Amino acid sequence: MKETRLPLLFLFLIPFLLLILFFYVPVITVFMTGFSKEGLVSVLGDSYCRKICLFSLEQGALSTFLSAAIGFPGAYILAKYTFRGKGFLKALITVPFVLPPIAAVLGIVLLIGNNGIINRALMALTGAAEPPLKVLYSLKAILIAHTFYNIPLFIRFVYPVWEKIPKSLYEAGRSLGAGKVRLFYTVTLPWITSAVVASCALIFVECFMSFSIVLVLGGGPQYSTMEVEIYKLARTTSHIAKACALGGLETLFALVFISIYTAAGHREQRYSGSAGRNEEVPLKSLSMAHSIPALLYVLFLLLYVALPMVTIAFNSFTGNGRWGLSGGFTLNWYTSFAQPVMYRPVLNTVFIAVSTVICAVLLSLVIAAVISRWPKGSFLVQIFFFASLAISSILLGLGYLLTISKLGFRPNGKILLVAVHTAAVLPFTIKAVSLFYSRINRRCIECAQSLGARPLRILWTVKLPMIKNGIFTAGIFAFAVSAGEVNGALMLSPEGFTTMPVAIYRLIGAYRFYQACAMGTVLLLICIAAFYAIDRLGEVSL
Repeated sequence: MKETRLPLLFLFLIPFLLLILFFYVPVITVFMTGFSKEGLVSVLGDSYCRKICLFSLEQGALSTFLSAAIGFPGAYILAKYTFRGKGFLKALITVPFVLPPIAAVLGIVLLIGNNGIINRALMALTGAAEPPLKVLYSLKAILIAHTFYNIPLFIRFVYPVWEKIPKSLYEAGRSLGAGKVRLFYTVTLPWITSAVVASCALIFVECFMSFSIVLVLGGGPQYSTMEVEIYKLARTTSHIAKACALGGLETLFALVFISIYTAAGHREQRYSGSAGRNEEVPLKSLSMAHSIPALLYVLFLLLYVALPMVTIAFNSFTGNGRWGLSGGFTLNWYTSFAQPVMYRPVLNTVFIAVSTVICAVLLSLVIAAVISRWPKGSFLVQIFFFASLAISSILLGLGYLLTISKLGFRPNGKILLVAVHTAAVLPFTIKAVSLFYSRINRRCIECAQSLGARPLRILWTVKLPMIKNGIFTAGIFAFAVSAGEVNGALMLSPEGFTTMPVAIYRLIGAYRFYQACAMGTVLLLICIAAFYAIDRLGEVSL
């Protein structure tokens, strides 16, 4: 007795049509406006725009290379060693992926700014009259911020694949006389290549379309990217056609790498699945006596990821009139959460994030079911739904504004904001739910069918209990990402509706730095708690 696919295909029309309405229509509107003769000439004929395109590619490539080079040892250590605090480290290195860029920028400025902690310490040690470390408003500052985000992302992608290499493959290689180097090139590297390629493709897209980091740390036109220029053209100069043309070119570049990411992930699943249930290589104990380089690397990783966040948290408890280590501790910035200007952004963020979770999880369940029942077409389905990775919130927001102007009415801004956030998290929630959905035991379903259970009863009593961890993982991830998203909120939030990341941005602009740190600390705690919960539910390679 087999499940019929027809009801599932009809159900699949819901996410299919919603994505067309809330994603593809606005994006196509941007393309049609930008790829007009006026738009293309304004971009291709402008030497400044050509320079921006080249710089966007350059800083994206450099950021990807550095993230992979520095992250590779971390992936090896987490895959091959066990040590105290490993669970905490895995949770910590995931937080930067959903940390609001404006909060990360704030932490980095506090560390390496002219009046930052590091420069103040160096000046005290050397007696220098001026800050010896001047890296803000340069390519170096952009690369530091991008690697802060993406070293953990690379590690998170690669190490779960690395640690699952079957022990039998190494044993077979050794029996043929292969040494460590030969085993790495013939066993390890082919096994993890897809994960490395997928992570690098995603990192490139994230850095290529970077907005807040480049806007603040780039310091001006010399280090501006396509994403920053799209925002400036659309919101400051009202050159809509030029903004759309630049956005269209950016999307074409990004789509190439998203296709690489999707294809690599698809190949990784097939390659890993071909090994069957083989015994994994046992983990080694990381001790001071035998693994000093590895321990030093772990320490570096902890400091590199944690210091910006610790700096934000520390400054939220200080009460002096400027940045620094002097001044007494205070809770004044947290007691200010009793004021509407502080607590309303928290409530608004929770509302938008919970709405995003509901939408993303429900859509992901349907899409995961289709992928599991139609394996031959799963790659096409993923390409269709993963395309949102190639579209930034700025560009999607611009598409909404253009579409709305043509329709003659404006929908509720909160609905548009939830749609933007859902589009941003959907590729990841689909992957999380699909991973658990693929593990459903078909025999249990067949037994339930033989006992006369209807599809809804099978869903409730068999499928959902088997994939509940995937649902929770997807929901927590969607909540954390939505809570930290700032670009879409800047473009689409209705009048008087402020989320936490936007509140941080505005508090910084109003020179209310300590309240900004307090708000950022609350957001950090939400992210850390969310990803600790994900680790407790089980590993999901996103």
